Amino acid sequence: MREFLKTTIVGGVVFLLPVALILFILGYAVQLAAKFIRPIANSLHLDGLGNVGGGVGVVTVLAVLVLVFVSFAAGMFARTKVGGAHQSLV
Repeated sequence: MREFLKTTIVGGVVFLLPVALILFILGYAVQLAAKFIRPIANSLHLDGLGNVGGGVGVVTVLAVLVLVFVSFAAGMFARTKVGGAHQSLV
């Protein structure tokens, strides 16, 4: 029984640690993107729209959309010859 509890706890930590780390990094990325989006949203008067849906701010939604676009662009770049050039060295 003791061994079962030990392996279950270790397995839970091994599973939850990467998930928590990914969520922390994504949260930081959204905050960083929001710093750049906020002035643009203010100048376009989008900050007056309030919250979208379940209380998520417009700046947060725009920051997430920017991160999705940057991720898409990075993936597209990785599929090009220039982006995939490092694979020929391996």
